[in-house]
Amino acid sequence: MVNVTPSTWRVAFRVDAGTEIGTGHVMRCLTLAARLREQGAETHFICRVQGDYLDRLIEPQGHELHFLPQASDPQLVACNEPYASWLGVTIERDANDTKQLLSTIRPDLLVVDHYGIDARWETVVRSYVDKILVIDDLANRPHDCDVLLDQNVLRNADSRYTGLVSEHCQLLLGPRYALLRPEFGLARRHHPHLRLEVKRVLIFFGGSDQHDLTSLVLDSLEQLSDLDISVDVVVGAANLQSKSIEQRCRKNAKLNFFRQIDNMATLMSNADLAFGAAGGASWERCCLALPTILINFAENQIELACELARKRVLINLGLNTEMNAGSIERVLRKLIKRPSLMQRMSSRAGRLVDGRGAERIALILRRDASQLRPAQPDDVEQVWRWRNAPTTRQHFFDSSPVSLKDHRAWWLENICKSDRVLLIGSVGAINIGVLRFDVSGVKAVISIYIDPDLTGQGLGTSLTNKGLEWIKSSRPDILTVEAQVKPANEASRRMFISTGFKEEYTSLSWSREQSID
Repeated sequence: MVNVTPSTWRVAFRVDAGTEIGTGHVMRCLTLAARLREQGAETHFICRVQGDYLDRLIEPQGHELHFLPQASDPQLVACNEPYASWLGVTIERDANDTKQLLSTIRPDLLVVDHYGIDARWETVVRSYVDKILVIDDLANRPHDCDVLLDQNVLRNADSRYTGLVSEHCQLLLGPRYALLRPEFGLARRHHPHLRLEVKRVLIFFGGSDQHDLTSLVLDSLEQLSDLDISVDVVVGAANLQSKSIEQRCRKNAKLNFFRQIDNMATLMSNADLAFGAAGGASWERCCLALPTILINFAENQIELACELARKRVLINLGLNTEMNAGSIERVLRKLIKRPSLMQRMSSRAGRLVDGRGAERIALILRRDASQLRPAQPDDVEQVWRWRNAPTTRQHFFDSSPVSLKDHRAWWLENICKSDRVLLIGSVGAINIGVLRFDVSGVKAVISIYIDPDLTGQGLGTSLTNKGLEWIKSSRPDILTVEAQVKPANEASRRMFISTGFKEEYTSLSWSREQSID
């Protein structure tokens, strides 16, 4: 056992990787873990030994790695449950093995990302953790969890988990919550462009590519030797064909070989077209507006692949068993001849994912740790962007945009006024919104707006509560706080009522007396 030092917030991940499982589950957990570490978390990974590369993926990033015993349970032979073999042992044994580690780690949050785990496992370990977050894609089994994340875009998203989780479980659904590393958001902002022609192709089929789809695509590209196309070939640490693929690439000057890289965002930014499978990489490609020809190798990818094709962000060729190098080559030639189709695919993909999913999830999990500080002159541009966003202005009584020049003048004048309080809300190092109190005698009028990309996460409620605590401690002269809400802004009305405001005709007010027990 590893001796754990005291920490204000501790997070454990139960996740595995292997030739059959792939590395996608571990990679997206690493993305979330990095964001949570930025919020002050101490992070632990609990994995069943299924290869010699997990330590190379996890420990270099600063996370504690705990291995469960390597085992293959004979009881699994008679088990007909999907993905049962992914655990390597029965679900009961895995739960008992895991809870032994959890009794030492004692995490505040347990993140579970495993198709072989369901409510039976989660119920066993629940008493060892404060909160459970499940990452799922399948909606094929019940869960005993507090938060469930499914980052897929599916038509039945609203009813997908009905009956599988409790009514109190918070659902985070859709690519708004796609777990992407920060470099994809940065690349999106620094190198935004729509693709019009195919000059550079990227091939990546995940960390293991157990069906060797990389070689299949390379076979098809050999039939395009008449075209001037460069190819970046990426394989993961678990790819058993990596050596033969590398040798193949060395023989062709147009093929560039990469193994277990950390600059995928750069390669995707440089590419005009990608070959890949459904899964986490789909959201990376969408974030960077990269058109894709999709080849699937698993039944659980079909639904997502079909939905992305329906939204026309990619071309779905179906299962790998249904195609050959010639069929891939024919589709690619048709696409090269239709630049307008490339442009439309690129545009639609870029609108689907913005790259801030991991940030949103980290903020939701840590919103109770939000803080307020006095506004500073350097905050002016960020607040101006928040204030001028159409989704923010629609709730103002004066919804017209303001120039940066005018906003800067107003900001610098008002951050020093005694009858106006401007506070910036943050969670860790991330600024999330601005809180304003306009003071008149013993009364103050409150207004609040959140970073428009972070709305709908309960952050406004958290900041409002923090603001009222600030009034109690810092401004004893203020006895009543009033909120003025447009009649159509039902969300703000409910938020203020939930934080203790009392509705009075068209305004909402909070008084010091009613907050005293």
